[in-house]
Amino acid sequence: MKAKAKTALKCKEKAAIYARRKVKAESVFGHIKGNRSFRRFSLRDLDKVHVEFGILSYNFS
Repeated sequence: MKAKAKTALKCKEKAAIYARRKVKAESVFGHIKGNRSFRRFSLRDLDKVHVEFGILSYNFS
């Protein structure tokens, strides 16, 4: 898996996609985990998780 990832990052197109991913998505989840101390959902069932995450992310918009 490591070798596959390393060869994928040698391609400039895939490296650009990976670089954008770090900025767009992972910083949001880092903020949720770090600043809000949110590590796991308290509820089960996909609909309830959607509601819980919606409440958590309400102030981001």
